[in-house]
Amino acid sequence: ADNGIDENCDGSERLVRELRVAPARALRVTGEQVAFVATAVYVDGTSATVPANWTAAAPSIASIDGNGVGRAL
Repeated sequence: ADNGIDENCDGSERLVRELRVAPARALRVTGEQVAFVATAVYVDGTSATVPANWTAAAPSIASIDGNGVGRAL
């Protein structure tokens, strides 16, 4: 897979320099929904959208589904 993870430990995958989540701002209004996206930036300067396991840091005020869609509660 081209996700930056060397699943076979053979050194064939690219190394991730940075992981970005967009948008950077938090949800602010009750009921507001935002689709978040994770992007890996590799050491060679290229980037790609990558899968993520999304969880809310404060589940009492926001939720997020497996597709990265967050909602302010």
